[in-house]
Amino acid sequence: MVSKNTANINSLYGIFLYYCDNITVSENTANQNTYNGIFLIASNNNRISGSTVNNNERGIDLDASDYNTISGNTIYNNEIGIYLIFSYENHILNNDFYGNGKDIDEFYGVETNNGRFPFEIVIIIASIAIIMIITVMLIIKKKPSGRRLVSVEDKAKIVIQSTHERKREGILNCYYHLGRQASTKCEKCGKVICLECKTVYHETRSTGTGDSRSSYSVRREFCPVCFYDH
Repeated sequence: MVSKNTANINSLYGIFLYYCDNITVSENTANQNTYNGIFLIASNNNRISGSTVNNNERGIDLDASDYNTISGNTIYNNEIGIYLIFSYENHILNNDFYGNGKDIDEFYGVETNNGRFPFEIVIIIASIAIIMIITVMLIIKKKPSGRRLVSVEDKAKIVIQSTHERKREGILNCYYHLGRQASTKCEKCGKVICLECKTVYHETRSTGTGDSRSSYSVRREFCPVCFYDH
């Protein structure tokens, strides 16, 4: 166990473990060292906790060190708070970071920060997901829909052909909607019109005089133009 030591203002490192396994490094102070506050090389299954590390180039540095736990430390005002290089399956959680140039930096290392992925990994995963979504959308957009696109000219030909066939069958077409079957005729202009164009107007008329005078309603059907002109 390496515990309750003060390792400040050293020319290289505050606390240095080299090929050390299963060591508890706790409640130490490692401040204002030239390079690293706490430095592990090829050291595995160690626990670094409850220490204060500040004003170093790197607060805690793991080099080729795996399966270590770094928790409950106060790490501030370092160029890099925790640095990992070729270090895998380390657990970093519940540390207090502030004032560092970068809280956690890793080079070919895998770690968790307070139970979360490092921000850089989140950005990479999000970027890959966005690229995949865009690629799928482009593929879907380019894929033939199975429906033949009909040009404006073709649509006109279809309507004209339909109109001719309807005339041969004795079916009248709406004056305003070519190809649509007429259902009635405008009382004013005589144009045949479909149900959509038909406008009904109920005209009130009267008959008789005096006490025998009575009123009645007459239904009149107009095309849209005549309805507004009548």
